[in-house]
Parts: sequence; C-alpha cells; structure tokens
Amino acid sequence: MRRNSSLDLSRFLAALIVFMGHFVWFDRRFLGWQQNQVLEIFRSGNQSVLYFFALSGFVLSRTTQKVDLRWLVARVFRLMPVYLICFLLPLILVKIMAPEEFADYSQVGLLLGVFASQALFPQFYLAGANSPLWSLSVEIWLSAGLLVLLRLNKIFCLILILFTCEFLNYVFFQPLVNGLTFFLIGIILARINKQSIKSTLNSGFVKFISLLGLICYWIFFPVLGISLQQKRLVDLIGVTATLICFKSLRLSNGLDKVGNYLGARSYSLYAVHGPILRLHSELFDMIWGDPLSPFQLWIYLLSCIAIVLLATEIIFKYVETPAIRYAKKFRTGK
Repeated sequence: MRRNSSLDLSRFLAALIVFMGHFVWFDRRFLGWQQNQVLEIFRSGNQSVLYFFALSGFVLSRTTQKVDLRWLVARVFRLMPVYLICFLLPLILVKIMAPEEFADYSQVGLLLGVFASQALFPQFYLAGANSPLWSLSVEIWLSAGLLVLLRLNKIFCLILILFTCEFLNYVFFQPLVNGLTFFLIGIILARINKQSIKSTLNSGFVKFISLLGLICYWIFFPVLGISLQQKRLVDLIGVTATLICFKSLRLSNGLDKVGNYLGARSYSLYAVHGPILRLHSELFDMIWGDPLSPFQLWIYLLSCIAIVLLATEIIFKYVETPAIRYAKKFRTGK
C-alpha cells in the first residue's frame, strides 16, 4: 500500500516537537526563551509519544497484509539496528567521558535496554544514556501484541481491552499498558475505516471537530497555558482527533513528496536527537562556556539543528534504509 503522505508528515512533526522540546526545555541556556508562552507548543513531547503509538496502531493495521511470526521478526529487523546504535553508542561515550555517571546506571536496566525490554518494567524504562528510547521499546513490544489484536474480529473486544488498559493506567503506571491504550485507538480507527461506518468518520462534521480538537490540543491549550484536570481524557480525545484529522488530510503533489520524505526520517530523528543534543552542549561548554551572548545562542541553536538533521540523514541512509530493505526481503522471502 502506498505511503500516506499526510500521516508521514504528522509523524515527522511529532518527532520534531520531541526534539525541539528536549532542546529548548532541558537546556539551561534557553531559560530566557522558556518564558515565551508560544514555545509551550514544544513542551508537547509526551503528547507526541502517545500520538506515535496511535499512529503505529493505525498504519500497521492498514498496511500489514499478513501478521504472523515471520512478519514480527521482520519488524524487529527493521527497528532494532537504529535502536541499538542509538542505545549503545551513547553508553560508550558516557563510559569514556563521564565514567562516574555510567557507574550510576542500573546494570539490570542496561541489560534490558540492549534487548529493547526496559519498558516492561516501570523502574527501568528510562535506562541508559538515551532515555527517549523507552518509547521505541514500547513500539517493538506493541508490534508483538499485534499478532493477537488483529485476530480479534469484533471492535467491541478491542474497545473492552482499551477500557481495561485505562483502568490499569488509573491504578498504576506501566509504559507498555500506557502505550497499548493509544495503539488500540489506532487499530480501532483503522477497523472503522474499513467498515461501512467509514462514511461517518469521513463526514465534514467529524473532520471539522477533529481539526478543532487538534488545534486546541497542540496549540490553543499550550499557548494559553490551559491545563485541564482530566489530563488523561484530554490526551485520549486530542490524540484521536489528531489521527482522524491527518488521516483525512490530502496534500498537493509537491507537499505529498515532502511529507513522505520527512516522515521516512522521523524514526531516525527521534532515536538520534538525544545523544546529539548532549554532545553538542558539552562541546559548546568547552568552546564558549556559559552563558552565551544572544548572537552565540543563535549559533548554538542553528548549529545543533543542523547537526541533528545531518546525523538523522546518516542514520537513515546507512542504518535504517538497509534495515528496511533486509526486513522486506526476509518478510517476502525474496
């Protein structure tokens, strides 16, 4: 099935929000910028991760013709090379540059991380020197869950599992269960999209409401500093509205290619940005120290964006693309 350019674009925008959020909101050099309410848009990294889970459920449900053990192994082959490089290389650098920090890492957590299993345990899910990879651990395990979930023929069963996950989330936090809720939202929307009630989902009224929900969730609420008490409910509605909105969006021919190009690189961008941010920060500490002048701060910002995008392209071309090619060859047996 041909890639959906609007969904690809949404995947890249979500990864970009995570990257810029970690850059601006976790770097002491941007304390002054953090007073700008407009930049609150980039504090939506957690929302982006939840959206990734829903998007994966939707796309995998629609594009996977046959979900079996061979498909799952191919999926692991596709995801793990980028994951392992972005998990192990930062660990090696920390071991060399900051051995005292490395000594503080949980050895159990690191071992789990090598097998992308840290998300199975709440106490270890942020293990390692590249903590955002916890969500990729969730993605890999959710792929295994797809073997079962796509064999449930009734939407009612999926909805029942979703509500069960939400009850468990209310009782305690578990990264995989937390992600499964949104993964199920994607699967349910994909299932609806295939059935006769599809026309309702694609009606003008639903498109308008989903667009309104998207604007409120990602822009209006953050910029105005609106924080609702029922945050979880807001996330559920906001992520669902965002997925419906981008699913219905049609890009023009030029933007269609741009969306596919950017979306293809979103996984590499998400995986690689954390270590690059830290390395870039420490290099500037050595060169210019702290604080930076306004001019130096702009150089710091632009140079970091350029290096992250360059690293993303390198990882995409020389690690992710061969992994995709090999996974496809394994899955098809050709």
